[in-house]
Amino acid sequence: MTPPLRIAYIRRFADAELIPALQGMENIETVVLSVEEAIAGGLAGCDGIVVAGAKDLWTADFARAVEASGLRFIQNMTAGYDGIDLYDLPGIAVYGNGGVLGAPVAEHGMAMLLTLMRRLDFAVLSQQKKTWGRKEIPPILTLEDRRMTILGFGSIGRAAAKRARAFDMQIAALRRTGGSDPEADVVYSYDEMQSAFAQTDVLFLAAPLTDETFRILNETTLSWLKPGAVVVNVGRGDLICSEALQKALESGHLGGACLDVTAPEPLPDNHPLWSAPNVLISPHVAGGSDRAGAKLAAHVVANLRLLLQGQRPAHVIRDH
Repeated sequence: MTPPLRIAYIRRFADAELIPALQGMENIETVVLSVEEAIAGGLAGCDGIVVAGAKDLWTADFARAVEASGLRFIQNMTAGYDGIDLYDLPGIAVYGNGGVLGAPVAEHGMAMLLTLMRRLDFAVLSQQKKTWGRKEIPPILTLEDRRMTILGFGSIGRAAAKRARAFDMQIAALRRTGGSDPEADVVYSYDEMQSAFAQTDVLFLAAPLTDETFRILNETTLSWLKPGAVVVNVGRGDLICSEALQKALESGHLGGACLDVTAPEPLPDNHPLWSAPNVLISPHVAGGSDRAGAKLAAHVVANLRLLLQGQRPAHVIRDH
Protein backbone atom coordinates (compact mmCIF):
# COMPACT_ATOMS: atom_id res chain seq x y z
CA MET A 1 0.00 0.00 0.00
CA THR A 2 1.34 3.42 -0.93
CA PRO A 3 1.33 6.32 1.58
CA PRO A 4 -1.77 8.54 1.88
CA LEU A 5 -2.41 10.96 -0.98
CA ARG A 6 -3.09 14.67 -0.70
CA ILE A 7 -5.54 15.65 -3.44
CA ALA A 8 -6.62 19.11 -4.56
CA TYR A 9 -10.10 19.29 -6.03
CA ILE A 10 -10.59 22.33 -8.24
CA ARG A 11 -14.21 23.45 -8.16
CA ARG A 12 -15.91 23.24 -11.54
CA PHE A 13 -19.00 21.03 -11.78
CA ALA A 14 -20.38 17.91 -10.06
CA ASP A 15 -19.14 19.37 -6.77
CA ALA A 16 -22.09 17.86 -4.92
CA GLU A 17 -21.02 14.35 -5.88
CA LEU A 18 -17.24 14.61 -6.11
CA ILE A 19 -16.38 16.53 -2.95
CA PRO A 20 -18.09 14.15 -0.47
CA ALA A 21 -16.84 11.13 -2.45
CA LEU A 22 -13.24 12.33 -2.16
CA GLN A 23 -13.58 13.42 1.46
CA GLY A 24 -15.01 10.01 2.36
CA MET A 25 -11.99 8.05 1.10
CA GLU A 26 -9.50 6.47 3.47
CA ASN A 27 -5.86 7.51 3.06
CA ILE A 28 -6.93 10.52 0.98
CA GLU A 29 -6.65 14.09 2.23
CA THR A 30 -8.74 16.39 0.07
CA VAL A 31 -8.28 20.13 -0.29
CA VAL A 32 -11.07 21.97 -2.14
CA LEU A 33 -9.80 25.00 -4.03
CA SER A 34 -10.93 27.63 -6.47
CA VAL A 35 -8.72 28.28 -9.49
CA GLU A 36 -7.55 31.51 -7.87
CA GLU A 37 -6.59 29.70 -4.67
CA ALA A 38 -4.68 27.10 -6.66
CA ILE A 39 -2.73 29.80 -8.50
CA ALA A 40 -1.99 31.55 -5.18
CA GLY A 41 -0.15 28.50 -3.82
CA GLY A 42 -2.91 26.21 -2.66
CA LEU A 43 -1.44 23.23 -4.52
CA ALA A 44 1.64 23.09 -2.30
CA GLY A 45 2.18 19.62 -0.88
CA CYS A 46 -0.40 17.96 -3.11
CA ASP A 47 0.23 14.70 -4.93
CA GLY A 48 -2.48 15.23 -7.52
CA ILE A 49 -5.43 17.30 -8.62
CA VAL A 50 -8.93 16.49 -9.82
CA VAL A 51 -9.73 19.14 -12.39
CA ALA A 52 -11.46 19.91 -15.68
CA GLY A 53 -9.29 19.89 -18.80
CA ALA A 54 -10.97 22.77 -20.63
CA LYS A 55 -8.95 25.62 -22.14
CA ASP A 56 -10.78 28.37 -20.27
CA LEU A 57 -9.46 26.98 -16.97
CA TRP A 58 -5.95 26.15 -18.13
CA THR A 59 -4.43 29.59 -18.29
CA ALA A 60 -0.68 30.09 -18.27
CA ASP A 61 -0.88 31.13 -14.60
CA PHE A 62 -2.75 27.98 -13.64
CA ALA A 63 -0.36 25.76 -15.61
CA ARG A 64 2.64 27.40 -13.94
CA ALA A 65 1.10 26.76 -10.53
CA VAL A 66 0.51 23.12 -11.41
CA GLU A 67 4.06 22.62 -12.70
CA ALA A 68 5.65 24.40 -9.73
CA SER A 69 3.70 22.37 -7.16
CA GLY A 70 5.47 19.07 -7.77
CA LEU A 71 2.24 17.19 -8.56
CA ARG A 72 2.50 13.59 -9.69
CA PHE A 73 -0.79 13.35 -11.57
CA ILE A 74 -3.86 15.11 -12.93
CA GLN A 75 -7.23 13.36 -12.89
CA ASN A 76 -9.25 15.00 -15.66
CA MET A 77 -13.01 15.28 -15.17
CA THR A 78 -14.07 16.35 -18.66
CA ALA A 79 -14.25 14.48 -21.94
CA GLY A 80 -11.84 16.97 -23.54
CA TYR A 81 -8.32 17.66 -22.30
CA ASP A 82 -7.20 20.26 -24.84
CA GLY A 83 -6.45 22.75 -22.06
CA ILE A 84 -4.02 20.35 -20.41
CA ASP A 85 -2.48 19.57 -23.79
CA LEU A 86 -1.42 23.20 -24.20
CA TYR A 87 1.41 22.57 -21.70
CA ASP A 88 4.16 19.96 -21.42
CA LEU A 89 3.94 19.58 -17.61
CA PRO A 90 6.94 17.22 -17.39
CA GLY A 91 6.71 14.42 -14.84
CA ILE A 92 2.95 14.77 -14.39
CA ALA A 93 0.69 11.91 -15.52
CA VAL A 94 -2.80 12.65 -16.86
CA TYR A 95 -5.74 10.29 -16.36
CA GLY A 96 -9.00 10.54 -18.29
CA ASN A 97 -12.60 10.43 -17.13
CA GLY A 98 -13.14 6.87 -18.30
CA GLY A 99 -15.70 7.77 -20.92
CA VAL A 100 -18.41 8.38 -18.32
CA LEU A 101 -19.81 11.23 -20.43
CA GLY A 102 -20.03 9.13 -23.59
CA ALA A 103 -23.71 8.28 -23.31
CA PRO A 104 -25.12 11.75 -22.52
CA VAL A 105 -22.95 13.47 -25.13
CA ALA A 106 -23.97 10.94 -27.79
CA GLU A 107 -27.63 11.25 -26.79
CA HIS A 108 -27.45 15.02 -27.08
CA GLY A 109 -25.88 14.85 -30.52
CA MET A 110 -28.51 12.39 -31.71
CA ALA A 111 -31.29 14.52 -30.21
CA MET A 112 -30.07 17.58 -32.11
CA LEU A 113 -29.75 15.54 -35.31
CA LEU A 114 -33.28 14.16 -34.98
CA THR A 115 -34.64 17.61 -34.24
CA LEU A 116 -33.09 18.97 -37.42
CA MET A 117 -33.97 16.01 -39.66
CA ARG A 118 -37.55 15.69 -38.39
CA ARG A 119 -37.95 19.51 -38.27
CA LEU A 120 -39.07 19.49 -34.67
CA ASP A 121 -37.65 22.99 -34.33
CA PHE A 122 -40.39 24.23 -36.68
CA ALA A 123 -42.99 22.23 -34.78
CA VAL A 124 -41.94 23.87 -31.50
CA LEU A 125 -42.23 27.32 -33.07
CA SER A 126 -45.71 26.46 -34.35
CA GLN A 127 -46.71 25.25 -30.89
CA GLN A 128 -45.46 28.48 -29.31
CA LYS A 129 -47.59 30.45 -31.79
CA LYS A 130 -50.54 28.07 -31.19
CA THR A 131 -50.82 27.35 -34.90
CA TRP A 132 -50.99 23.99 -36.67
CA GLY A 133 -48.27 25.14 -39.06
CA ARG A 134 -48.12 21.95 -41.09
CA LYS A 135 -47.61 23.70 -44.41
CA GLU A 136 -44.72 25.79 -43.07
CA ILE A 137 -42.59 22.79 -42.06
CA PRO A 138 -39.73 22.05 -44.51
CA PRO A 139 -39.30 18.54 -45.93
CA ILE A 140 -38.95 15.94 -43.16
CA LEU A 141 -36.05 13.52 -43.50
CA THR A 142 -35.33 10.07 -42.10
CA LEU A 143 -32.11 8.61 -40.70
CA GLU A 144 -32.86 5.14 -42.03
CA ASP A 145 -30.28 3.81 -44.51
CA ARG A 146 -28.21 6.98 -44.30
CA ARG A 147 -24.50 6.85 -43.52
CA MET A 148 -23.07 8.43 -40.38
CA THR A 149 -19.32 9.00 -40.45
CA ILE A 150 -17.93 9.40 -36.96
CA LEU A 151 -14.68 11.35 -36.55
CA GLY A 152 -13.33 10.35 -33.16
CA PHE A 153 -14.23 6.74 -32.41
CA GLY A 154 -13.62 6.81 -28.67
CA SER A 155 -16.23 6.47 -25.93
CA ILE A 156 -18.46 9.23 -27.34
CA GLY A 157 -18.11 8.11 -30.95
CA ARG A 158 -18.89 4.50 -30.05
CA ALA A 159 -21.90 5.56 -28.01
CA ALA A 160 -23.12 7.56 -31.01
CA ALA A 161 -22.60 4.56 -33.30
CA LYS A 162 -24.68 2.37 -31.00
CA ARG A 163 -27.53 4.84 -31.00
CA ALA A 164 -27.34 5.46 -34.74
CA ARG A 165 -27.60 1.71 -35.30
CA ALA A 166 -30.99 1.79 -33.60
CA PHE A 167 -32.14 4.08 -36.43
CA ASP A 168 -30.81 1.66 -39.06
CA MET A 169 -27.99 3.95 -40.09
CA GLN A 170 -24.78 2.73 -41.69
CA ILE A 171 -21.68 3.49 -39.59
CA ALA A 172 -18.30 4.61 -40.87
CA ALA A 173 -15.45 5.38 -38.47
CA LEU A 174 -12.76 7.89 -39.40
CA ARG A 175 -9.56 7.65 -37.41
CA ARG A 176 -5.90 8.39 -37.92
CA THR A 177 -4.71 4.88 -38.79
CA GLY A 178 -7.81 3.29 -40.34
CA GLY A 179 -8.00 -0.47 -39.82
CA SER A 180 -11.19 -2.27 -38.82
CA ASP A 181 -13.61 -2.18 -35.93
CA PRO A 182 -16.52 -4.49 -35.06
CA GLU A 183 -18.72 -1.48 -34.25
CA ALA A 184 -18.32 0.11 -37.70
CA ASP A 185 -19.32 -1.07 -41.15
CA VAL A 186 -16.17 0.51 -42.55
CA VAL A 187 -13.15 2.31 -41.09
CA TYR A 188 -11.29 5.03 -42.98
CA SER A 189 -7.89 6.52 -42.25
CA TYR A 190 -7.32 10.27 -42.38
CA ASP A 191 -5.64 9.74 -45.75
CA GLU A 192 -8.98 8.42 -47.04
CA MET A 193 -11.01 11.34 -45.72
CA GLN A 194 -12.08 12.65 -49.12
CA SER A 195 -13.49 9.27 -50.12
CA ALA A 196 -15.21 8.89 -46.75
CA PHE A 197 -16.80 12.35 -46.88
CA ALA A 198 -18.13 11.81 -50.40
CA GLN A 199 -20.36 9.03 -49.03
CA THR A 200 -21.36 10.78 -45.80
CA ASP A 201 -24.91 11.87 -44.98
CA VAL A 202 -24.16 12.80 -41.36
CA LEU A 203 -20.70 13.74 -40.08
CA PHE A 204 -20.54 13.29 -36.29
CA LEU A 205 -17.56 15.06 -34.70
CA ALA A 206 -16.43 13.58 -31.38
CA ALA A 207 -12.64 13.87 -31.70
CA PRO A 208 -10.37 15.54 -29.15
CA LEU A 209 -8.86 18.86 -30.17
CA THR A 210 -5.21 18.41 -31.11
CA ASP A 211 -2.80 20.04 -33.54
CA GLU A 212 -3.91 17.43 -36.08
CA THR A 213 -7.65 17.97 -35.62
CA PHE A 214 -7.61 21.78 -35.28
CA ARG A 215 -10.02 23.01 -37.99
CA ILE A 216 -10.01 19.59 -39.60
CA LEU A 217 -13.27 20.78 -41.13
CA ASN A 218 -12.30 23.68 -43.34
CA GLU A 219 -13.22 25.04 -46.75
CA THR A 220 -11.49 22.17 -48.53
CA THR A 221 -12.69 19.27 -46.40
CA LEU A 222 -16.24 20.64 -46.17
CA SER A 223 -16.34 20.68 -49.97
CA TRP A 224 -15.64 16.93 -49.92
CA LEU A 225 -18.85 16.20 -48.03
CA LYS A 226 -21.79 14.78 -49.92
CA PRO A 227 -24.16 17.62 -50.94
CA GLY A 228 -26.87 18.00 -48.31
CA ALA A 229 -24.81 16.37 -45.54
CA VAL A 230 -25.41 17.41 -41.93
CA VAL A 231 -22.56 18.13 -39.50
CA VAL A 232 -22.98 17.37 -35.79
CA ASN A 233 -20.27 18.72 -33.48
CA VAL A 234 -20.19 17.59 -29.84
CA GLY A 235 -16.38 17.64 -29.66
CA ARG A 236 -14.73 21.04 -29.64
CA GLY A 237 -15.62 24.19 -31.55
CA ASP A 238 -12.18 24.50 -33.12
CA LEU A 239 -12.61 21.21 -34.96
CA ILE A 240 -14.44 23.41 -37.49
CA CYS A 241 -13.48 26.63 -39.23
CA SER A 242 -16.61 28.67 -38.45
CA GLU A 243 -16.24 30.91 -41.48
CA ALA A 244 -16.01 27.94 -43.85
CA LEU A 245 -19.01 26.30 -42.16
CA GLN A 246 -21.04 29.48 -42.57
CA LYS A 247 -20.23 29.60 -46.31
CA ALA A 248 -21.10 25.92 -46.82
CA LEU A 249 -24.46 26.42 -45.10
CA GLU A 250 -25.34 29.59 -46.96
CA SER A 251 -24.43 28.07 -50.33
CA GLY A 252 -26.68 25.09 -49.63
CA HIS A 253 -23.83 22.61 -49.93
CA LEU A 254 -24.51 21.50 -46.36
CA GLY A 255 -27.98 20.45 -45.33
CA GLY A 256 -27.49 21.68 -41.79
CA ALA A 257 -25.35 21.76 -38.67
CA CYS A 258 -25.98 20.77 -35.05
CA LEU A 259 -23.49 22.52 -32.77
CA ASP A 260 -23.13 21.99 -29.04
CA VAL A 261 -19.69 23.61 -29.24
CA THR A 262 -18.59 26.62 -31.28
CA ALA A 263 -15.57 28.76 -32.04
CA PRO A 264 -15.54 31.23 -30.46
CA GLU A 265 -17.44 30.09 -27.39
CA PRO A 266 -19.79 31.50 -26.37
CA LEU A 267 -20.82 32.94 -29.71
CA PRO A 268 -21.03 36.74 -29.75
CA ASP A 269 -24.54 38.14 -30.20
CA ASN A 270 -23.78 39.27 -33.74
CA HIS A 271 -22.11 36.07 -34.94
CA PRO A 272 -23.55 34.93 -38.30
CA LEU A 273 -23.93 31.30 -37.19
CA TRP A 274 -26.88 32.33 -35.00
CA SER A 275 -28.93 33.04 -38.11
CA ALA A 276 -27.35 30.60 -40.56
CA PRO A 277 -29.82 28.33 -42.37
CA ASN A 278 -30.63 24.97 -40.81
CA VAL A 279 -28.45 25.39 -37.74
CA LEU A 280 -29.22 24.23 -34.21
CA ILE A 281 -27.01 25.54 -31.40
CA SER A 282 -26.92 24.45 -27.76
CA PRO A 283 -24.63 26.08 -25.17
CA HIS A 284 -22.05 23.30 -24.59
CA VAL A 285 -24.34 21.20 -22.42
CA ALA A 286 -24.09 17.79 -24.12
CA GLY A 287 -22.30 16.25 -21.14
CA GLY A 288 -25.08 17.27 -18.77
CA SER A 289 -27.03 14.48 -17.11
CA ASP A 290 -28.74 13.74 -13.82
CA ARG A 291 -26.40 10.74 -13.47
CA ALA A 292 -23.12 12.12 -14.82
CA GLY A 293 -21.86 13.47 -11.49
CA ALA A 294 -22.32 10.17 -9.66
CA LYS A 295 -20.68 8.19 -12.46
CA LEU A 296 -17.77 10.62 -12.61
CA ALA A 297 -17.29 10.44 -8.83
CA ALA A 298 -17.27 6.62 -8.95
CA HIS A 299 -14.62 6.64 -11.68
CA VAL A 300 -12.38 9.14 -9.88
CA VAL A 301 -12.63 7.20 -6.62
CA ALA A 302 -11.80 3.93 -8.39
CA ASN A 303 -8.74 5.50 -10.03
CA LEU A 304 -7.48 6.91 -6.74
CA ARG A 305 -7.89 3.50 -5.10
CA LEU A 306 -5.75 1.97 -7.82
CA LEU A 307 -3.08 4.58 -7.13
CA LEU A 308 -3.22 3.86 -3.40
CA GLN A 309 -2.69 0.18 -4.18
CA GLY A 310 0.30 0.95 -6.38
CA GLN A 311 -1.54 -0.08 -9.55
CA ARG A 312 -1.91 1.61 -12.91
CA PRO A 313 -5.05 3.80 -13.09
CA ALA A 314 -7.66 3.35 -15.79
CA HIS A 315 -7.78 5.52 -18.92
CA VAL A 316 -4.24 6.90 -18.95
CA ILE A 317 -3.95 9.86 -21.34
CA ARG A 318 -0.33 10.71 -20.57
CA ASP A 319 2.21 8.83 -18.44
CA HIS A 320 4.82 10.44 -16.23
